[in-house]
Amino acid sequence: MSADLILVAKSQGVGVIKLNRPKALNALSAALIQQLLGSVKSFEEDDEVGAIVITGRRVHEKVFAAGADIKELEKLTFVNAYMGNFLQSLADGIAAARKPILAAVNGYALGGGCELAMMCDVIYAGTNAVFGQPEIKIGTIPGAGGTQRLIRAVGKAKAMHMVLTGESMKADEAEQAGLVAKIVPPEKTLEIAIAAGAAMASMSRPVLLMAKESVNRAEDLALSEGLRFERRLYHASFSTNDSKEGMRAFIQKRKPTLKPLPAVEEHNTNRNYQKYTLFLNPLVSPIVLSYMCKHILNAQAAIRAPCCQKWFDCPECHAETSDHPIRKTTDMVFMCKKCRKAFRKDMAAFEESDEYSKRKYYTQKIIEAKTPTPVVGVEGEDARKDARMLRDERMKQLALSLDDEFADLLEP
Repeated sequence: MSADLILVAKSQGVGVIKLNRPKALNALSAALIQQLLGSVKSFEEDDEVGAIVITGRRVHEKVFAAGADIKELEKLTFVNAYMGNFLQSLADGIAAARKPILAAVNGYALGGGCELAMMCDVIYAGTNAVFGQPEIKIGTIPGAGGTQRLIRAVGKAKAMHMVLTGESMKADEAEQAGLVAKIVPPEKTLEIAIAAGAAMASMSRPVLLMAKESVNRAEDLALSEGLRFERRLYHASFSTNDSKEGMRAFIQKRKPTLKPLPAVEEHNTNRNYQKYTLFLNPLVSPIVLSYMCKHILNAQAAIRAPCCQKWFDCPECHAETSDHPIRKTTDMVFMCKKCRKAFRKDMAAFEESDEYSKRKYYTQKIIEAKTPTPVVGVEGEDARKDARMLRDERMKQLALSLDDEFADLLEP
């Protein structure tokens, strides 16, 4: 294996990966893919790097990547390709990256080269860039996302035309179609991509990862589920110090001082935790949740998505979560094993109390009151209106009979 199929460098908090097979037009051989994925993984683990740029060896190169290595493809059989899951590692490796990946494309990005560019989060293209999926001309079809990502980027009509005819698309047309974020002079492509990556790397790291994940989920989820996912990450962002700093800076009309990597937060060391990290799950017990919010939290429940948990420490002993066997527990609290055991002991004592019994009773009553009751003899919209009226009336009566100390159970 050649040791220089990939060249790497770091600049302004950005990891730069350069494809380096100029004689083969940067064709994606198995060895090059392996080194590419290794470089991506290395930058993913580097805290000094906040974004990654993939490009050709030189900014003036006429080729970004001309596709898969045809000499290797020619030797493939169905059994070898199928059993070896050919190209799966490339798709999975790039998709697994949580940091933003930018493509700086000059010249031809064809076949696997076009697919590699589309795997990236943002494409910056020189005016000489050309994108295409010409696989049909050699008796095959795109195999690394060309038929799937292209249609999402440019629409069915253009994707069909490119895939079925093998014709390519120039940079200006690609920008108009939505495939490319920005067209720049060829000699400026890498410079502008690095500048964009540096701007991303300067942002709050947890929030940057949340933003990328939320946008990517839009392709996989229905609108209602996507909105719910976005809202949860939006709520999670309020638990970061950078969020508070950004809002204070806006109010004070100054530039915010954001930290790419979060600092360790100070916590109150007494047993009444100042802040707990909760993972919202539809199955969380409303009794446990209401108890935690009322009796354990002095200030607030900080809602954080699981993608953020590695940045924060145990809320009780303050040790970093990476040093503990952290897992999602049924009580929905992220703690180390020792503190989780103590917390469960407290919860067990609470479950033996009269307050728990009352909360359980009222919770069941609220569930019953909220359950719509069919109205006999009425159908259609009138039936739904009558059912809603009955439900609202039951809730009003329940609210009047509810003790003040359990009023939090009525909150949506």
